[in-house]
Amino acid sequence: MYYKKIVILSLFSIFTLVGCNSSDTPSQENKGKPNIINPDDSGTSDPDDEITSISFDKEMTKTLINAPLYIGNRKLYASKNGKILVVADRGDSVTVNVFKKQKNGWSLVKQITSNDRVFATKISINNDGSYLFISSPYEDSNYIENSGAVHIYKNNGNTFHLEQTLTNNSIKRNGNFGSDISISDDGNILAISADQNKRSNDKHGGVFLYEKNLNSNTWVFSNEINGNSEDAYFGSHIELNGDGNKLLVSNLSTHLYLIDSPTSKSKPLQTIQVESMSDIAFNRDGTVFAYSNYEIDESVTIYTLEDNIYKKHPLSNPISNSFFNTHPGYQFARQIELSEDGTTLLASASHDHYEPPTSTLVKDFNLESLLTKIEECPPRYGSSSKISTGAVIAYEMDKEDNSWKVKQYIKPNLSEIRKYNKKDICNQNFVDGYKGERKVIEQISFTILNDSIIASTINGNLFEYKNLASK
Repeated sequence: MYYKKIVILSLFSIFTLVGCNSSDTPSQENKGKPNIINPDDSGTSDPDDEITSISFDKEMTKTLINAPLYIGNRKLYASKNGKILVVADRGDSVTVNVFKKQKNGWSLVKQITSNDRVFATKISINNDGSYLFISSPYEDSNYIENSGAVHIYKNNGNTFHLEQTLTNNSIKRNGNFGSDISISDDGNILAISADQNKRSNDKHGGVFLYEKNLNSNTWVFSNEINGNSEDAYFGSHIELNGDGNKLLVSNLSTHLYLIDSPTSKSKPLQTIQVESMSDIAFNRDGTVFAYSNYEIDESVTIYTLEDNIYKKHPLSNPISNSFFNTHPGYQFARQIELSEDGTTLLASASHDHYEPPTSTLVKDFNLESLLTKIEECPPRYGSSSKISTGAVIAYEMDKEDNSWKVKQYIKPNLSEIRKYNKKDICNQNFVDGYKGERKVIEQISFTILNDSIIASTINGNLFEYKNLASK
């Protein structure tokens, strides 16, 4: 059992995407519950900003948008209208930073900290950024240990306030309500899994659907979906399509289920057998979905609706293992995202250590031909020390044959992030005298906004990638 502390702050800061910790200690009876502090906030929002649509047919520009105060592992989320960015800094404690797009950059308007290292395991934001959903699967709710909860925050202009906390009376001890969460684009349908909840047949897992009551602006339980008798950890991954009328649910590692009308009839449409799963993605209307498997073969499998049937399109690692030739592998597709229309898929490559070419566009869809130089520290220690800043790789669907081809290779400029605390990352005393590879802690993270992509890289830095595509 973890001791949990959550502190929520509202504040204003431009460009500084960093977290902080609080010394406030809640009483045991409030363990895991939010303690809200809302200082006066300021700042000028710009609701009339024009938002262009990102184009993967055009070269991306790169902008470093923060200078971190510490080395951290970050997970990114954003509203699709490009107005709200959430950065979850993870370590022994968790800080959730909420930023709002202003005329002069990103301003920090809310900060939530917790010493529960599994707080904010999952975060969702609806399309216009009006609601933020944060899971706390190990929170002690209803006096039941690790039963879990989901906290809903409302955007009230220049800050976010806690609007509702969802728990479920059917969740048993260690049930972990909030193992995963997913929200429809309009925010009216919310799916929450409890993948370790024990049912009467002694199997684990379940998915709970909630619908928004438009009169009270609260989310009300509407349906529960349980797996087959052989399923364990049903709800390990869940994903609603943007319209909220289809739901993807996986168990721990053997099956992925496509479910129609999840809030009521819950009709199974298709069952897919899988070996392992890292991430799943859905487009808005439910005509395209995908899952990744970076642990076994670093692959992505895409399904597209063709003639009323979902057809399979395997998508392999963009570079071969023999080309990369470095343990423990490229770490391709630990995270994947689909564009709203389902024609573009983005996949992470956390261990990418190549120097990016001048253009982000991949000529002739051949990525290996562009990777001619490795980014590394001088081989002062007997062998070279690679610098793995990671990459985001964009695939685009060829509408003629529904095949998928590499279109963009998106990487940061190492020259802008070589130093940390005024010390070059190749300095032998940079990290406790460590002399090996410099790399992203755990994995990179990225999120798609309407007009840009924001991705994390080494030392917790964030880059924004965008182009000048017309609306």
